[in-house]
Amino acid sequence: MRESLKNSKELEILKEFIKMPLFSTNEVFKKFSEDTDGHLYMIDGHKFYFKPGTREDRILLIAHADTVWDNRYKKFPIDYTNEDINYKREMIETENIYCNNPKFNTGIGADDRAGCAMAWLLKDSGNSVLITDEEEVGGLTARAIMTSPELRDIINSHNFMLQFDMNGSRWFKCYGAGSEEFKQMMEEKTGYDMRPNFSYTDISFLGKTICGANISIGYYNEHTPDECLNKQDWLEAYKTIERVVNGKHKKYLVEPEFANRYIDETYLPYLINGNFENAEDESDEYDTEYEEENELEPMENEDESDINIQSNENDKGFEPGN
Repeated sequence: MRESLKNSKELEILKEFIKMPLFSTNEVFKKFSEDTDGHLYMIDGHKFYFKPGTREDRILLIAHADTVWDNRYKKFPIDYTNEDINYKREMIETENIYCNNPKFNTGIGADDRAGCAMAWLLKDSGNSVLITDEEEVGGLTARAIMTSPELRDIINSHNFMLQFDMNGSRWFKCYGAGSEEFKQMMEEKTGYDMRPNFSYTDISFLGKTICGANISIGYYNEHTPDECLNKQDWLEAYKTIERVVNGKHKKYLVEPEFANRYIDETYLPYLINGNFENAEDESDEYDTEYEEENELEPMENEDESDINIQSNENDKGFEPGN
């Protein structure tokens, strides 16, 4: 059944996130900081937002705040000193499509602001929410998180992960974080097909023990000025994900050989032990090597939750350009 696009509170939230500046993650993190049941954290210079779930059978919901157009990455031939280009996009909106005015050499950032909108809408489901940074340059924040034994245990204590960061409609991928049982569950509950494993996203690094799926959410031509988002596809994906999120969750553990059975062979050189540990870091400015047992940076403890992660009050409001 096609979802109505009229008077949709979900689409209003989507629009809010899509209109946030492409070139910085500040507005995304500020928005999530409004929910004080979660906090912004820093590990080895990498920011993330985490809200612990309250359900006993909680799962982890994931999106990333950055876009490929972030002015830290400088991956595209854009005049980053030109305020008109950086912050005055001319979003084109039709009844069913978001795209950008072609005179700007950027997309709209639906990858992954559309996923952040979904995470925001589902933040009160009783499940945990993780908003990462630097996914577009090798999943640096996710990789840094996994260097902390404390965080690694917290992440993998969930029953499984859902990430909202895939182009197209009605499909999902597990990368190295899958099992036959998990694949079957996802296919049955969503009606979506699983695609062969290619490339990487945050769950590629976070899924050491538990399974995860990255779900298509209706954006197309990502990483190009032709990027667009189909509202109908996004809304139908959200309704499907919402049903899964609000259902009962059993724990699904990774099968080490699962990824090799479904890998796209053109990406096989990047697959090591079921995860994309050698995924290319496309930014020269960011170091992808971490100490094996990296700890959270010492910060003033203002977190009242039982997970004992320390938060940094100074990170709750970021200055433009950070």
